[in-house]
Amino acid sequence: SAGVSEECLTVFEELKARKQKYVIYKLQNYTEVVVDQAGTDPSYKKFVEILDGIQDNGKPVPRYAVYDFEYALASGEGNRSKIAFIAWNPDNAKIKDKTTYASSRSALVNALNGVSEVVQATDLDELAWDEVVGKVSGG
Repeated sequence: SAGVSEECLTVFEELKARKQKYVIYKLQNYTEVVVDQAGTDPSYKKFVEILDGIQDNGKPVPRYAVYDFEYALASGEGNRSKIAFIAWNPDNAKIKDKTTYASSRSALVNALNGVSEVVQATDLDELAWDEVVGKVSGG
């Protein structure tokens, strides 16, 4: 199982303090989880485009991400905020990448204190806002 770099935790704390909107993590040399990039852009659409756009020789690559979801409650009782862990493991990524990311995921999830929900996505439909917020909000 992969190790988790100190920077992963530091940048996650920044997200919890609302200094980042999302953090994208990658496996470096298949041995350690490191921060790939972080951002403050509030657009979920933009975040998905970034995640989907990370490629290696024209093939999509898996990534881990955390995103600070803010959504309106269906009951109309205002807004909620929850941090979701997204395991992005695209269907057409390399087999070795997919299996290594799948087996190393729990090390990062367990290290990040404050994740409300773990969402697995293998295609863009599974990353759709309504789909993910449905899981995050428990509905």
